[in-house]
Amino acid sequence: MNVYPDAKRFDDDMKPLDDNTYVQVVVTNRGSAPTTITRMILYEYPSELAIYIPQRLRHWKWIRALGQARVFIAHNGTLCRIPCLLQPGIYWIGLVKHAPDLRRAIETGRLYVGIICSHSNKTLFKRLKRRKELPAREMVRATPLD
Repeated sequence: MNVYPDAKRFDDDMKPLDDNTYVQVVVTNRGSAPTTITRMILYEYPSELAIYIPQRLRHWKWIRALGQARVFIAHNGTLCRIPCLLQPGIYWIGLVKHAPDLRRAIETGRLYVGIICSHSNKTLFKRLKRRKELPAREMVRATPLD
């Protein structure tokens, strides 16, 4: 799973489709059996320590003081339908449009993307980090894989 915090949409001639900025998630099925992506969720944790505390320990007062995670639920858009049956070797792209709360969560560095699939009881997590600007010489045009 790859996560990109500042994705833009372009057409085939490399002209921007809109002025929006997106969080882009690319999930590839590297296994030998199909799976279904059932949900994409973004979590913002209030502190670095809160990420590692299991739910069963949160009843203690000093642990509750760390705060609860905020959740951004990605809804179905026209580009990334959920649920999505993902065959082996195929990739899926999910987009979440930036909003003021989401931008702030990205800047703090405590935002995680969770992908929930049918093949596992565990959520796949990836931390969302702001990427450094790439030099112009490293930017290349992607070509379709037809």
